[in-house]
Amino acid sequence: MKRFVVFYLFCFCTSFGLGNAAIDVDSKYFQQFKLVYGKHYETDSEERRREGVFLKNFALIEEHNLNYTKGLSNFELGVNEYADLSAEEFASLLIGNEDIHDMPSVFKQGATFIPPANVEFPAAVDWRELGAVTEVKKQNRCGSCWAFAATGALEGQHFRKTSKLISLSEQNLIDCTITYGNKGCRGGNKERSFLYVRDNGGINSAAVYPYRAQLGPECLFDASAIVATSKGFVRLTPDDEYNLLAAVATVGPIAVKINSHCLRQQFYRQGIFDDDACGEGQPNHAVLVVGYGRDNVTNTDYWILKNSWGVSWGMDGYIRVPRHVNYGGIARSASYPLV
Repeated sequence: MKRFVVFYLFCFCTSFGLGNAAIDVDSKYFQQFKLVYGKHYETDSEERRREGVFLKNFALIEEHNLNYTKGLSNFELGVNEYADLSAEEFASLLIGNEDIHDMPSVFKQGATFIPPANVEFPAAVDWRELGAVTEVKKQNRCGSCWAFAATGALEGQHFRKTSKLISLSEQNLIDCTITYGNKGCRGGNKERSFLYVRDNGGINSAAVYPYRAQLGPECLFDASAIVATSKGFVRLTPDDEYNLLAAVATVGPIAVKINSHCLRQQFYRQGIFDDDACGEGQPNHAVLVVGYGRDNVTNTDYWILKNSWGVSWGMDGYIRVPRHVNYGGIARSASYPLV
């Protein structure tokens, strides 16, 4: 993380007042980017192409951050390991669009969440501080966000039941839920994953069944190494943020989906991400809601989301998005496992 901060400050502090030297310095940015993130390209032509993509992205980041420094935006962008990918490449590699044709029937298999009555919810909740959230993980070039959201929610519920925080295996879900309709790195569904864990009698830990960022040739689940179980899942009323708030406040981390077709989210660094291009729409990227709060400077209520794009992205792997507007369709298909 320190290397990223140094690189970001280098770029920011040397990008103004360059005059005719801008092109040469821009090339240095790309060289620094390669060094920081260990980038290597197979051919010179591929490297030149990646440099062009990087410089285009870098210009977008700089332009946005000028507005951020003027107080015209609530969020800041920054160079991260994905800065040499186009928006289309980024979406195809890291966002697994699920097959939703049978989702109504799948969603109906869950129990219905009923918010507790006569309860005043806390003004802010952060399940990271309460010990229910594992480290930020990285899906790499695999559309397996659904598996990370599922394990994150199950990790939280298992912790609440046993007081033991165990990192669960996304690879277990990727390899073993094909018969449930999931498609490995080409997309999947968190609810199907909860049903698999129920029917399978449990799930392995990430230590026993490590992540490979690709669909394995066979399911390698070890029945002698089960570390967590599920009795099914609970579904929240679609598009009801009050229900989502009640669940996060009283139950724990909740698995959701959010619309992620937005270029700027690729380079999100900090702040409350409220870009209009990522407003309410068809959710296509699964994440974990780990809390909520309020920014007293901007007077904006927000959700805290754990992503699966590694710690170089966002606020050490997390993002804040607005509450009360069903941002990105965040409340459309929220759920958590029963344990």
